[in-house]
Amino acid sequence: MPIHLTFRPAVPADIPVIRELAEQVWRVSYAAMLKAAQIDYMLGWMYAQEAIAAEMDRGVQWTLAEIEGRPVGYLALSLSGSGPAELHKLYLLPEHQGSGLGQEMLRHARALACQGGARELRLRVNKTNTRALKSYARAGFRIVDALVADIGGGFVMDDYVLAMSLRSEAPLVKICGLSTPDTLEAAITAGADQIGLVFFPKSPRHVSLEQARALADQARGRAAIVGLTVDATDGAIDAIMEAVRPDWLQLHGSETPERVAAVKQRAGVFVMKAVGLATAADLAAAEPYAQVTDRILFDAKPPKDAALPGGNGVAFDWTILKPIDEPFMLSGGLSPDNVAEAVRISGAAAVDVSSGVETEPGRKDAALIAAFVHAARCR
Repeated sequence: MPIHLTFRPAVPADIPVIRELAEQVWRVSYAAMLKAAQIDYMLGWMYAQEAIAAEMDRGVQWTLAEIEGRPVGYLALSLSGSGPAELHKLYLLPEHQGSGLGQEMLRHARALACQGGARELRLRVNKTNTRALKSYARAGFRIVDALVADIGGGFVMDDYVLAMSLRSEAPLVKICGLSTPDTLEAAITAGADQIGLVFFPKSPRHVSLEQARALADQARGRAAIVGLTVDATDGAIDAIMEAVRPDWLQLHGSETPERVAAVKQRAGVFVMKAVGLATAADLAAAEPYAQVTDRILFDAKPPKDAALPGGNGVAFDWTILKPIDEPFMLSGGLSPDNVAEAVRISGAAAVDVSSGVETEPGRKDAALIAAFVHAARCR
């Protein structure tokens, strides 16, 4: 079974744990690069109890990486608004190096920087640390400077400064299942491109036509309005079009390609069709819709006992989407923590979230919405 890390913010009570990890990492990782006397000096200087405590007080974000509750690594990051974020430290115990967990830690650091508003992530690497330099280059970092710093004790730090952009071609972002003016406003303020209104009584996100009309009026001209339906009748479609006047209809049921084409012709608006995926074999189900819909939305197949066709917070293997050339929207189990990685892996041109920005089913959270939009537009 693959090993994965969990992350938690470190607090002053964790400083002894950080210091012990540093001892284990540095004695092995820097043995061939630095003299033992310099390692001793730097551990005493950089990892003194009071030094780490002072950094925590200044707002440096120390984070512990754990496997089943056991600390195996740490990172330290500082933010400066939209300026570069500084990754001061990222270390993993030697027995876990080379396993991919270091890249998992780096992805977490990037996510923290993105969520903090940074447009660039910077770090320093010893010029002789070829292994780290190659690893960071593979991750997208480039050398932008070189620094030699006198750190006292007759020692210097001779480093390269590496940087990577945290901005890439931004995907379109849709926040679905909005049901209150406040959360809709939060979505628009955060920069969402589309807002989704759900017309499915079994869903905790269902809105009446009267609610939807008011929300659509609030959003019109500021974000595209999407009406989500599940195997809706012609009468239901007509009622939604008359009351809400959405820009898009999202068909999230078992609608056939013929039905999709009929709805598009009847409503006269853009139409997207949701297709559930679990494995690569499921991609074949999307092919008949390619000519009759304006966008395919790939969602996770709902669990067998699920009452809802979507919004279940379930993800799937994003790598199966890599071969797709046409732009598509990705949904299913997305959250502020994983959306950037989902876009990177899948190549999605658009992302859709519902349960991933909720504190409970149907209850959207403004802070989570903002974090999702921001993370989606970070690399």
